[in-house]
Order: sequence, then structure tokens, then C-alpha cells
Amino acid sequence: MRCQPKKDVRVVEKWNIMPVTNEVAFERENLEIFRQQVGNELYKIWPQEPLTPGEYAVIEYAEGERNTQIWDFRVEKPDPK
Repeated sequence: MRCQPKKDVRVVEKWNIMPVTNEVAFERENLEIFRQQVGNELYKIWPQEPLTPGEYAVIEYAEGERNTQIWDFRVEKPDPK
């Protein structure tokens, strides 16, 4: 997913907790990916379109759960040499 840089951090997703019900609504900018299983609980992933320069993250989560694993990274412009 695409992240939003903010000061010295990357915002991966916004959690909105609804009053009274405590339901959580997530806001995130997902990217379309290909996924191939290469082992037991092991997958190879890659984007369907080339990534433009910017901030990104790969996240692992279970729908409806609040426990999220995040691996963030940056894509920079190629150095013209």
C-alpha cells in the first residue's frame, strides 16, 4: 500500500473508532499485487504496475483484527548516469 509521509513517520493507515459500538473503520490506499505461494505460509508478492517514487508498506493483517505487521520502504527515482 502507499503511505503518506508526515514529519518523521510514514502513515500506513488511519483507524477510526466509532463511538458507542467501538467498531474500527480503516482508511488505506491499497495497490493491486500479484501473489504466488512458494511454501507453507510463504508467498512471493509483486505489484501489478511499476511503483512510482514514494513511500510504501507491505502489511499483514486479519480482517477485523487490530494486530498488524508492517514492513515499510521507499522507492526513489533512478540515478541518471
